[in-house]
Amino acid sequence: MPNTFPARDHNFISTLSIELHLCVTWDEYDEEDQNLVTLRLSGSMEDRVPDPPNGDDEESRLAVDRVLM
Repeated sequence: MPNTFPARDHNFISTLSIELHLCVTWDEYDEEDQNLVTLRLSGSMEDRVPDPPNGDDEESRLAVDRVLM
């Protein structure tokens, strides 16, 4: 999505992406040189989001799946 978010929303988007186990990047550009915010499912090692400090259980993974579906 185009990175037209005010600075106060960056923290919200970053926190939400961690909660949903997504990888967020703020410094990508499209073919028209427009700055983008990119959210990806964590799957590859470079996109891997660290597990929460208390670990990750099956119920948590199912909740994330429900939100993303």
